[in-house]
Amino acid sequence: MAKLNKHLRKLVTKMVKSSINAEGVVNAQMVQKFSRALTSLSLSQSILALSEFIKGLKREINKSSLIVESAVETSPLLQKEIIKTISQHYKIINSQFIINTSLLGGLRVKIGDTLIDNSIRDKVDQLRERITHV
Repeated sequence: MAKLNKHLRKLVTKMVKSSINAEGVVNAQMVQKFSRALTSLSLSQSILALSEFIKGLKREINKSSLIVESAVETSPLLQKEIIKTISQHYKIINSQFIINTSLLGGLRVKIGDTLIDNSIRDKVDQLRERITHV
């Protein structure tokens, strides 16, 4: 399987960084410009480079995406408070609130690669783990 050479990998990384402004918003014009440039490569290198470019953009977008799961619907007031609190430590561009009844209660918060699980389901699982490994 073909791989991106070191120089092209660095170039794709710079393109990803240049496609997102200081506020964490994707600049669609830059993405189009870089995508066109990458399609001018040989077919195999173009496919690999575009794939890495898309993965990099997704990674950067996820860094500022907040996903909050709860067992019940959260009120708009609580949603604002959660966003305000999380925004003190993370740059949040978009947020999504999801109902996940399997949590039983509490919240599961995900920002990029960071997961904060304060759900009852997680506490039950931790307790089960301690009991079975005694």
